[in-house]
Amino acid sequence: MVNAPGFPDGNLWTAWKAALERDPEPETACRWLPSWMLLEDPDLAGVLKPDGGGAPASRAFGAVRNLLRHPEPDARGLELRAGLKAIHPGLLERFLEER
Repeated sequence: MVNAPGFPDGNLWTAWKAALERDPEPETACRWLPSWMLLEDPDLAGVLKPDGGGAPASRAFGAVRNLLRHPEPDARGLELRAGLKAIHPGLLERFLEER
């Protein structure tokens, strides 16, 4: 389990803590973990996969990936930010913290 003491991956643990801070229900936070991981380590974009389908967590993953590819605050960047905010404001806040 991710929150077990001594869990081997520090990046995963950091992303999990961020998810729990912004999603107080652990059972829903795990759905968002791929998106949080992407924000913590964008190099994982080729490895991580969302849970699939049109679920909000899957759409958020795509939105985060697109934002990381286009972080500029131009018209397209603002459109991508608005889209992510509509899905999960906490993910957008985390993205903006790094910019």
